Amino acid sequence: MFNTKPNSKHAYYFDAHFAKSRVVKPFLAGKNRIIVISLFILFLSSALWFAKRSVDHVRDVNELKTLISVFVNINRYSQISQDEINTLADEIYGAGKRYDIDPLLILSVITVESGFNRVAVSYMGARGLMQLLPATARSIAQELKMDYTHRNELNDISKNVALGTYYLYKLSKKYNRNMSLYLTAYNYGPENVDRMLRERGTVPLGYSSKIIKTYKKLSF
Repeated sequence: MFNTKPNSKHAYYFDAHFAKSRVVKPFLAGKNRIIVISLFILFLSSALWFAKRSVDHVRDVNELKTLISVFVNINRYSQISQDEINTLADEIYGAGKRYDIDPLLILSVITVESGFNRVAVSYMGARGLMQLLPATARSIAQELKMDYTHRNELNDISKNVALGTYYLYKLSKKYNRNMSLYLTAYNYGPENVDRMLRERGTVPLGYSSKIIKTYKKLSF
C-alpha cells in the first residue's frame, strides 16, 4: 500500500497531485479519451445486458411456475406440492438453458413418464419424474461427474431433471434433432431404436406422439 504522506520514511509514497496532473490528465487526452469513453460505454452496455438478462430469467421462471401450477391443477396431478412445483420450474429452466432443450419439452416428458410423481417407479425399475433406469442414471452421472450412489437419489427433483435432460440432449444429438427418433430412444433405449431402424427402417411412434401432443398443448 502506498503512503500518502510526502514525509514518509518509506522511499515511495502516493502523490495525489502528481497522479492527477502527470498521469490522469495525459491519459485522458487525445486518443486515450476515446478509449476510456469506449470502455465506459462497453461496461455500461454489459451491465445493462446482465441486468436485463437477470430480469428476463426471473420473469421466465415465474411464468413457468404459473404454467406448471395451472397445468397440474387442470389435470389433477395431486402428487406434487407447490414448493415442489417451484423447485421443478427452476430446475427445468436451468437444465433447458444448459442443454438447449425447450423447458416445455422436458415438462412434456415428465407429464407422460410420471404424471409429476417424483417417487414413481415403473415395472422395469425406472424411477422419478423423468423415469430413469438406475443403470442409465449411473452412466449419465459419470459423464457429468455428478455424485450418484443409490437409485433413491432419482427421487430428488434436481438430480432427476439434471440427468434426464442431459440424456434427452445426448439422444437428440445422436439422432440429429429428429424429435420422433430421440423421444422413442428415450423410451425404448437407443440400442433398440438402432436395431429397429436397421431391420425395419422405422420405429413405433406411439410414445413420441404422446410427448409431442402434450408439448403442443403446453406451447399454446
